[in-house]
Amino acid sequence: PDEPLPPAWIDPAAIAQVFIIQGFGTPASRFIPLNEMLQLTAHALLTDGTFPVDITTAQGTVWLSQQPETVSVDANGVITAHKVGQTTIQVKAANGKVGSLTVRVINCGKPTLTIAGSTAKLPAQQQRQYAATATYNGTGACAAFLPAELVYNVTVMVTSWNTSKPLIASIDSVGVATGLKAGTTNISA
Repeated sequence: PDEPLPPAWIDPAAIAQVFIIQGFGTPASRFIPLNEMLQLTAHALLTDGTFPVDITTAQGTVWLSQQPETVSVDANGVITAHKVGQTTIQVKAANGKVGSLTVRVINCGKPTLTIAGSTAKLPAQQQRQYAATATYNGTGACAAFLPAELVYNVTVMVTSWNTSKPLIASIDSVGVATGLKAGTTNISA
């Protein structure tokens, strides 16, 4: 689809259909590994044929999970997989139109964690935001996953960033490193 239009001008009465999107078009179901988070978006098809219109956080949009103990969803459409199982995530537009997505949580085991840019050069007094990516093995219970469903940006879930040489570079709790002086250090999470 084309780039979504902003929701500011939308008359809720003009919304004909609502779809939940997550990078793979408009799937009827979605797999997610246990303990992962995923951003969903809500797009509307308007009665005049305009599509897509992003209504993810538009006024009056409501997200819900039929089983929040399995998969919860926040007001911004971010889902979190809490336990193995299945549930339906729904998004309701201001005019009551509903889109839904079945989400299946599967235990895929422990992912491989990669830190983007962990070997990059960082001049003294410069800063860089690091990102953490979890990649799951697409075998066994996770064999049904699409390749893109096996890779997650987990930067916001990292609870501890580290530098092997804190006199060379420091790193804060959200993964922003600051070069302090010349030298080499390793960034990890």
